[in-house]
Amino acid sequence: RFTRLTWRGSDTTIEAEDVVIDWSPRTLLSSRLFIRNLGAQRVSIQIKASKKVAFRAAKDLKEAV
Repeated sequence: RFTRLTWRGSDTTIEAEDVVIDWSPRTLLSSRLFIRNLGAQRVSIQIKASKKVAFRAAKDLKEAV
């Protein structure tokens, strides 16, 4: 059981709170990860918008107003 797990990539951040993992540590010996069950009370995924998408959204918003 983990209070919080966070993964950060170049454009994405994933945070999970109150995480429960049922996994097999033995599989790490063969350079594998086997997770039987994974659960979390709360999961947050943040994806950074590309500049092109952000510009288009701002333009659409201006036109709507």
